[in-house]
Amino acid sequence: MPIFEGLLNDSLWWDDPIQSTILAPCPIEQSWTHLPGDMVKFSVDGAATSDKAGCGVVLRDAQRIISIMFYGPLSPLGLDFAELVAILKALEVFKAGNWIVCAPLIVESNSKVILNWLSDSLQRPWRWWKIFRDIGFLVTQIGNIQFQHICMEKNLADYLEKVSLQRSEFFEAWW
Repeated sequence: MPIFEGLLNDSLWWDDPIQSTILAPCPIEQSWTHLPGDMVKFSVDGAATSDKAGCGVVLRDAQRIISIMFYGPLSPLGLDFAELVAILKALEVFKAGNWIVCAPLIVESNSKVILNWLSDSLQRPWRWWKIFRDIGFLVTQIGNIQFQHICMEKNLADYLEKVSLQRSEFFEAWW
């Protein structure tokens, strides 16, 4: 995490989002993959310890401009749960912000387990059936969506999910 030390100051976000996220020079987004044309991409990441869980989510366009960012604590039910909730929240925000009419969506996750569960309903754990049902409903409504695996090291979503473990409340911003 030292690569992102001092990177985000969410108390400054509402006055100047650019300055609040560039407080120290660092090589952000070393794992960035370019997007075709009008697509947008959610990078989602979950974190969990034995007594805490959290997530970090960032939506960027093809020019890497952040349009949505949120991170914060979740119920401490494990890493898989944190990653699923991060995806669910990302899809909810995407739909609520009426992004559906704006651009096709890619959701990137570093969890092969979660991505396998999303693609094969027979492998899904029963205990989280409601989350899978809600994700499935949103996927149907959004329509043009792809789920992809990516390594999240040195990525803003990875940083945010680590920071989320230290927070007592959610931070959400979109415009």
